[in-house]
Amino acid sequence: ERLATTAVAFQLLIEGSFALEQLNVEAEGLWQNLLFLAEALPEEDGLSKWTARRDAWSVDFQEKFAFGWSHVCTSVASLLAAALGKGNLMPPLRGTIQSLQRLSDIHGWVEQQIQEMRGFAEELYQVIMGSDVALSIYELHGTAAVTALTELAGLGGAFHVGVQVYWLEWSFGWC
Repeated sequence: ERLATTAVAFQLLIEGSFALEQLNVEAEGLWQNLLFLAEALPEEDGLSKWTARRDAWSVDFQEKFAFGWSHVCTSVASLLAAALGKGNLMPPLRGTIQSLQRLSDIHGWVEQQIQEMRGFAEELYQVIMGSDVALSIYELHGTAAVTALTELAGLGGAFHVGVQVYWLEWSFGWC
């Protein structure tokens, strides 16, 4: 019975740690997407700002994970000692529950951070996609006299120019 209880507690601790590491992998993937989007930002320091945020997040996660993992290791050692008959099993089980609670708290924090990152990615995408600017150059047809004159001058013909900002085209007349 002691060994079975210890095995279940041990498995919960390891699976909790593994689940947290999987969330970290998901978060890192989202950070890579955010940094990719940040490269297209119009601000000069846009990428460096997002890189600094990612670096701070990574340090924060590593600290939280190390704290949680240290409690997991302590709980595992206590469980193994108790399973081998060296002490009462109840204190290590209480420690296991506390360790699982810490892992759960960190898990919740990471999930919240992932949701925020998804929101940031959507905002960045909107900024990037919403700020498209295009230059449209049209050759004018039906203006034979102007076209002939500009071609004679070596300018190549008559053209109309428009700048498209936020999907609306603004015309600047003849050139």
